[in-house]
Amino acid sequence: MSDSHIPIKMTQISYYQKTELYIKNSTGNFVLYKSADCLVDEEKYSQEDHPQLYLAIKDMPDAIIELRNVMNKNLARMIKSGSLADVKMALCEIIQEAVNSNPQVNDLSCFPETIDILYEGYGNASSLLKDLVDIPYGGFSLLQHCSNVLAMVLSYCLFCGLPEEETKKLCLGAMLHDIGCSRIDQRIIGADKKLTDEEYEIYKTHAAIGHDLIKEIGNLDVEIAQGVLEHHERIDGSGYPRGIANLSFAGRLIGLVDSYDNLSCSGKQHRRRLNSFEALMKIRNETFSEGKFDKQIFRDFCLSLGQKTTL
Repeated sequence: MSDSHIPIKMTQISYYQKTELYIKNSTGNFVLYKSADCLVDEEKYSQEDHPQLYLAIKDMPDAIIELRNVMNKNLARMIKSGSLADVKMALCEIIQEAVNSNPQVNDLSCFPETIDILYEGYGNASSLLKDLVDIPYGGFSLLQHCSNVLAMVLSYCLFCGLPEEETKKLCLGAMLHDIGCSRIDQRIIGADKKLTDEEYEIYKTHAAIGHDLIKEIGNLDVEIAQGVLEHHERIDGSGYPRGIANLSFAGRLIGLVDSYDNLSCSGKQHRRRLNSFEALMKIRNETFSEGKFDKQIFRDFCLSLGQKTTL
């Protein structure tokens, strides 16, 4: 990456219609490859020697909005097609943009539309959400994890009959709950080993970082930032980053769903992945014996999953 241009993914070349794209010539200078309001001819591009394409840093704000708008349209199209695997891929692609590690990408204005699309697509077909969670997604596990938590929070809200506005806020918080990981060394976030004490202390800062990122942007509801901040807190005061017990509903719900997915769906190789029943039994113990999670949220979450669990 240069000081003036950044590379784009080859799979996203057709997303930039209004954005000028550049290539780097043999002398290291950036020259125009595609002007604004033109599309890259994907067939022609694939037949060439796949030159790396770049966008100018000065164009990034508008380019990112264009990119995310196209991604949302793709998600809506995939939902209509009925292919859950394609929906999972489209959703993970959107979440990858949400947790983009580039500090210059700080506009989250397109993500409420993502939640609107999911709500409209699955508001009357919530049974499909569990199937969506069960579909694996190759690549960075954080993307699959955030996608799963979002889908399960939406399923919970629909099962409980929560108002549409509240549901969308909770879902956006679920989608962005790990956005603070974008500001932490990716060798720690993506590590497939037990973290050292020092690494774990660094990792624990992601909730507060995510909260601050959302607050700084200022175009999202304060409840969303609160849920992001509190998703590792516990109602017995044993969590982090502040060790508080009086948690918002968003913090209690997203925290429980986050824990369930970490145990059952997003396991690392250095620890045994639990099946759904084992994960629920572990959280049940932490809820009723240790007092870490909200009892009613746990009961309703089990029912929303369709589990035949004795509480």
